[in-house]
Amino acid sequence: MRPGEQQFWRVCNCNSDAPLDLQVRFDGTPQTIQIVGIDAVPVNSQDGTGPGQLIAVQNFRLPPASRVEFTVNAPPSTVKLAQLVTQFIFSGPLGDTLPTRPLLTMKLASDDTEAADNRVPAPTGVSTTHQMFGGISSVTPALTRTIFFEEVEDGSFFFINASGCVTASGAQCPTQPYHIDTVFDNNNPPAIITTQGTVEKWIVQNHARENHELHQHQVHFQVLSQDNFDANCIPLTGIANCGNPLAQTCQTCAPGINGQFLDMIEIPYCGGAAAGKDKNGNFTNPPTPPACVDTNGNPSPAYPQVQLLVDFRGPTVGDFVFHCHILGHEDLGMMAIEHVRPRDE
Repeated sequence: MRPGEQQFWRVCNCNSDAPLDLQVRFDGTPQTIQIVGIDAVPVNSQDGTGPGQLIAVQNFRLPPASRVEFTVNAPPSTVKLAQLVTQFIFSGPLGDTLPTRPLLTMKLASDDTEAADNRVPAPTGVSTTHQMFGGISSVTPALTRTIFFEEVEDGSFFFINASGCVTASGAQCPTQPYHIDTVFDNNNPPAIITTQGTVEKWIVQNHARENHELHQHQVHFQVLSQDNFDANCIPLTGIANCGNPLAQTCQTCAPGINGQFLDMIEIPYCGGAAAGKDKNGNFTNPPTPPACVDTNGNPSPAYPQVQLLVDFRGPTVGDFVFHCHILGHEDLGMMAIEHVRPRDE
């Protein structure tokens, strides 16, 4: 990088199962980056009034299949080590524990011939085209669905369930037409049927003791909230040489995503008891009782969840899927089909 330069970076987490927690550090000190876009959608730009405002963060959570765009300032000449790192991640008792590790190192160019021209161009004007997702915040969702992740704790089967549906008027609407904790099969009927032009509210919960990710094919959703994350924290002790404060073992709300449009979001592990086993000590399908419930069968504490507005107002119709984007989880059943009917059908 040239001294004093600002660059535009686009980062994709293209690995199969490991989340990243991106941070730019100068001699170990976190730096502020400016988020420009997430999952190919410019941030704060959907109200149709003009270019959106950037989002300043000091780290950004990037689950598998996520993309983020941001600007980075060149380090001062006094900095000895400038790096983009992924921070320590604890993904729950059944998930992966990932160390802090560098992804790349930044170097100041000694002259103009050593660095390519990566400077951020000045804006050229305001687009007058229609903004995708525009006005969704003022739309009353046609219905509210509850979606949840669950798994057999020996790692043999994983599930995503569309377990609840309530219309805007309070009436019950159809849920998935097969049993809870059914492994994905291409021949399964759609778990969800909706109509083009609809906006739905989804409450997506994690009932498992490891992180899971919701990936939505073909459409995006607006993030309304991230709930009950801190309540499910499991403090860690005895982790050798991780060099991280205790707070970093707990996944707090991901920075920079509330109010934004994504197609990929991470929901952290639930922090309660293990799922039950049968009288022979074997895990059951479905888990009985499920993970993270007390002796009365109630969540203890409340399940971690995200609340989303899912936008079906675009041109996409037909069958597609939603699933966890940890490859082993989706391959072992954590996927479901949704069907979008044409608006005039």
